[in-house]
Amino acid sequence: MKNLFVKYQDQLKVIISAMLIGLFYPPTGSSYIVLFLLVPFICVLNKEGKSGLVNGFIFGFFLSLISSAWIMANSGAPVWLRIVSGFGFFSFSGFYYAAMGGMFSLIKKAFPKKAIWFLPLVWGGMEHLMLYKEFAFPWTLLANGFTTKIEFIQIAELFGVIFVSMLLVFFSVLMFKIIENIVLMKKDTKQKSTAIKAIIIQGLTLVIIFCSVYFWGNSRLKYFSEKGKELPVVKVAMIHAGLGSDYKWQKANFRKIVRDQYALSDSSLAEKPDLILWGETNFPKYIENYPRSIKEFKKYSIENNVDISTGALGFNFDEKTEIIEKFNSVFFYSGNNEYIRYDKTMLVPFGEAFPYSNIFPFLKDISLGQANFDRGDNKELFKMKTGNKFITTICYEGLFPYYNARYVAMGAEFLTNVSNDAWYENTDQVYQHSRFNIFRSIENRRSTIRLANRAESSIIFPSGEQNILYDNEGEFFKVVDVPVNSELTFFTKNYKVIAGIIIGMNLLLLVMSIYTIKLKRK
Repeated sequence: MKNLFVKYQDQLKVIISAMLIGLFYPPTGSSYIVLFLLVPFICVLNKEGKSGLVNGFIFGFFLSLISSAWIMANSGAPVWLRIVSGFGFFSFSGFYYAAMGGMFSLIKKAFPKKAIWFLPLVWGGMEHLMLYKEFAFPWTLLANGFTTKIEFIQIAELFGVIFVSMLLVFFSVLMFKIIENIVLMKKDTKQKSTAIKAIIIQGLTLVIIFCSVYFWGNSRLKYFSEKGKELPVVKVAMIHAGLGSDYKWQKANFRKIVRDQYALSDSSLAEKPDLILWGETNFPKYIENYPRSIKEFKKYSIENNVDISTGALGFNFDEKTEIIEKFNSVFFYSGNNEYIRYDKTMLVPFGEAFPYSNIFPFLKDISLGQANFDRGDNKELFKMKTGNKFITTICYEGLFPYYNARYVAMGAEFLTNVSNDAWYENTDQVYQHSRFNIFRSIENRRSTIRLANRAESSIIFPSGEQNILYDNEGEFFKVVDVPVNSELTFFTKNYKVIAGIIIGMNLLLLVMSIYTIKLKRK
């Protein structure tokens, strides 16, 4: 056993580091101790002759295993499929970190002494890879574990959530270097003065940057907390139907589901809402096959002088090719206007769509327990009778920084996110899914209304402060005042440039590393 421990001690360090960090994702409160917990992983990555590819995979696998074990609690799939999909996801997540570790090993070969300082940039490149459409699943972004440290994460209004992750890694690198120099100082007395100077510089750098980010963030938090009280508001009625996953899709329940939500909407009218919001696919049919229902929604909007938005199934039919595209959609009704349909664009890989099924149509016939949808291509905002504009993203679309920034740059004055979290009821998923949206409010300084079925629902203010309205309390409604804002943040105005710089610098670093290694071999 002792020999095994010695042989695999580095892998054990990586596993322990990943598992402990995974424990600090919601609903556990954020902690700066994560900066220390990342150091063992950095230490192993930086060792000569160690495989960054392997150790990166191990880190990503165990990080997702601990933070996202809820994925095996999917009530919409049989037990065997939950286990297979769970370990498939943990492995899938591991490949992102393997790519990061592999690239770092390459840089280490090219620039042995300087490589460690490039790790924050490489980490940022890896988190951008998590946003890639076909395989996108940015659940384990490092910054997502810091949603309760809203003073610290205010800097996301400048550079976004991934920059926050990069900053956290940079702090951990500084800690690693300080520890490394302390060890060097004890081992080699000749290097003592050099090590002390390095420790002082690195320590001061850590303290100055951390305090600057924290105190600047604290002032921004106070500013937007006060400003939020002065912003104009729209009243939004959140209709929580509390639908069980199986109950929702039984044909016999369809009429009752719609009728009950209309009844809740009727009750909300006493508080004079500007917008009534129904949840994801809470009209559980292809609504365009029900023209009478479309007329009823329009009539309800006109007679009650209120806009209404509902999740439903949508489709396109091409008469020439007879191809049918199916979508997870949201329909918006405003008075006499024709409805606007938003189709979900960011689809959960292997859950809502098989990657590259648009290129290889036979992949659409593969089902992993839920549904196969086509990817939407929407660019139109929902415009209310009040003149305010917003967009409703669906489910995990709320996790994507650049996707949401695009709609805010187009003129969205607040954000809504609807999600059917009944698949993972009473697991950590419902809290993580809810609280990751905090970054979207800070990045764009927009209020976010999150209506989740049988899960935590809330309003998140432009400051990033979250008011949890209810947590799966059955059928009822809430009418909330939603501050609206039209000013654009630096991040919203420059999100394409920010993404381009991080990705471009990673590509440049990769090319430089390969070129340098070739020169060394010659």
